[in-house]
Amino acid sequence: MPSQTRYNLFIDGSWTKPASGEWTQIRNPATGDVVGEAARGQEQDVKIAVEAARKAFPAWRDTPASKRADALYKLRDLVARDKETLARTITSEMGKTLKEAQERLISPSPCCVSPRKTPVVLKARSSPESVRAKRS
Repeated sequence: MPSQTRYNLFIDGSWTKPASGEWTQIRNPATGDVVGEAARGQEQDVKIAVEAARKAFPAWRDTPASKRADALYKLRDLVARDKETLARTITSEMGKTLKEAQERLISPSPCCVSPRKTPVVLKARSSPESVRAKRS
């Protein structure tokens, strides 16, 4: 097998091998060639990830919205910086044309393109309570 990427699970701030030690081949749909391997997360991995998220949530919740927005802006900037590499990876792993992959990468979510430094709060059209009331 030529040099390939092995994708681990990102859990609790670090890349982790799957508890099962199992991997799934990633194939280029156009050629059938194996282009990488992805960790096969199992129930134990999910439990570890959920517990890590549960522990991390209070700190994230208490982080000011402007700081959380900064994290999204940084993500946007990193995607823009590595757009070509990401587009080629998407093409080889998912079968999208290069142009389609590039277009998807330069059309980030509206939450990441606002020129403001404070996030825009979107109001839901209905609350969970109103949805439950409609079902009754």
